[in-house]
Amino acid sequence: MATLMGTTLLLLNKNEEVTKRIPPKDLIELFETQELRSNDQLEGTLLAKDYMADFDDAKYVGVEIKDTREYHIYALTSWKVNNDHQITFSGIDEAHFELDADGFIQDRRFVMNDFAKVIHPIFEDSRWEIRSIPTEIPVGTINFYFVSRLAALKDVIDTFDVDVGFSYVIENNQITHRYVDFFNSMGKDSGKRFAYGSNLLSVVKETSTTDLYTAVVPRGDGIAKQDEDGNDTGGYSRKINIADEVWSKAKGDPVDKPQGQLYLEIPERTAQFGYPTGRPKVLIKDYDGIKDTTDLIRQAYLDLKDISRPKVQFTSDVINLGTVSLGDAITIIMPQYQIEYKTRIFKLKIDLVTNTRSVAEFGDYVVKTAGQRAYDMWLKQKKQQDNQDDVNQGLSNTIDQNKDDQDEINQNQDQINQDTTDKIDQNQEIQDTINQQLEAADQEAQKLIEQWQQQLTDQINQAQQDIGDYIQGQDQLGEIIFTGKNMLPTRGNIYNIVARTSLDSGKGQLIFNSNGLGYYDGNRLVKTAVTNDGRVYADAITGNQITGLTINSGTLKSGQISAAKIDGSYITGGTIYGTNISGGTVTGVKIQGGTISGNTTIALGGTRITSYGISVPELTVTGEINGVQAIGVSDHMYLGQKQLTWDGYYLYYGDHQIAFSEN
Repeated sequence: MATLMGTTLLLLNKNEEVTKRIPPKDLIELFETQELRSNDQLEGTLLAKDYMADFDDAKYVGVEIKDTREYHIYALTSWKVNNDHQITFSGIDEAHFELDADGFIQDRRFVMNDFAKVIHPIFEDSRWEIRSIPTEIPVGTINFYFVSRLAALKDVIDTFDVDVGFSYVIENNQITHRYVDFFNSMGKDSGKRFAYGSNLLSVVKETSTTDLYTAVVPRGDGIAKQDEDGNDTGGYSRKINIADEVWSKAKGDPVDKPQGQLYLEIPERTAQFGYPTGRPKVLIKDYDGIKDTTDLIRQAYLDLKDISRPKVQFTSDVINLGTVSLGDAITIIMPQYQIEYKTRIFKLKIDLVTNTRSVAEFGDYVVKTAGQRAYDMWLKQKKQQDNQDDVNQGLSNTIDQNKDDQDEINQNQDQINQDTTDKIDQNQEIQDTINQQLEAADQEAQKLIEQWQQQLTDQINQAQQDIGDYIQGQDQLGEIIFTGKNMLPTRGNIYNIVARTSLDSGKGQLIFNSNGLGYYDGNRLVKTAVTNDGRVYADAITGNQITGLTINSGTLKSGQISAAKIDGSYITGGTIYGTNISGGTVTGVKIQGGTISGNTTIALGGTRITSYGISVPELTVTGEINGVQAIGVSDHMYLGQKQLTWDGYYLYYGDHQIAFSEN
């Protein structure tokens, strides 16, 4: 996009408001450098005396785009005052900075999607509006994973071979719109033709003809080897080549290539740049990702056209080119080589004050037709798909192998299951015998349990009566006070209800509020409390049933505990059902259907253990164990005063070997 000659320079503050418009007459020089697929730049010089304060506040500079009411905006990257009392400044395209730092794309993946869908997440939730998208761009595959908007945009430009332009709308001295436009190829065919050596062109860079190649031997991917069943073996054959491809100019192909020939040659270039013997200069080139010989020969020819001619980069004053814009195509003719090709203006340095020093750079940026761009895009996608197919095949082979391994495991497991079933049947017979013996013991134990339960019920009922009498009869003359947040008496909003008692020398208080209910002694220590989040504290708790409880480091006396987990406790008396006891001391307790683990001391003087398993590192027995299904001791066990040990072959009680049957 061209910019107006004699352009007014705009200064904008950090709020993106236009604070100053500097007319062309006050500008000593002003250059805008536009470059394809790169950052545009603006640099200039003006007298300092009238604009020092304005530059102090400026964060951005802008210039109007020719034939539009839109602008290019640049972030002001530097400015200074030189010895001639002139301000020199420079800026870089503001879109570059905004897209690099404003947000990011976490994870978006597109497989053979339309271009419009691919670019949507780049500008989603940003200040940019996508205004134009070419309709003829092929579908494509691309992934964005934790990248900035700018990095994603550069990836899109490279993958889809497109150009992009940015512009701004300013209304009432404020930026109101930001537009982004995509192009298949920015610019137009200028119709300009220049001969190499013309005095209108200056050569900036030229490669030596010794670096040219006039023939290429292309090699694609290796082909995966397969066994007789068609499965990949993991090995690869030699890389594919073009020996079986046949091209004929008579049939419309660009060059002749006979059957069996491994290289592709442009004979006219060999005549110009080859060896005196007439032999071509040959390049061997690998094309990773290409698996089809038709694709291989076509891509090789496109590359050969480029590597078989001298590379030249030109500059020319725009005054010699006429009206041109960035991306415009220019034809270059090399009469001595009989070569003619189109190239694009890939860089413009525009003199925005006088237009007498505007310069265009063009040359190596070779113009591709729409068909060539579409083919390049298709080839990239095909390489990606072929690589994915290889990955999928590898996964499929791994899955098949895993299935075979799993079948073998299943067969072995069936045998294990059968052996296990037989063993279970044997164990069941033993278990039936044990159960019969235990049933009689359980009946006797049940009578004791019923007696203990009745005693516990009587104790609880008596405690309930005592507590009820205590509450009804104690300190009936104690006063009740309503207080505010500061605990002072109030007639306004009530936050606490305080009941004073004669306990603790008259200093005890029962306090109720939205957080809970608690009694505090004379030292302001809580003795009894219930909080709104479910916590309960008391020196003694009496009730009919406690369910689903975890007890840590406590003492349990008498009573019945069901489905509890007890860690590090001292337990005496009572009956415990379905309990997991880990650590602590158990004395005189009936344990039914539970598990004891860890370093637990079991004093069996008055304790009965029946119908459950014992699994502990160490076990000391001073009483009797009746009807226990299993005892697991990893270290040693004492029965009476002697140690019971197992050496892997025999069981010993003290120094005496114990004889026992296989059953």
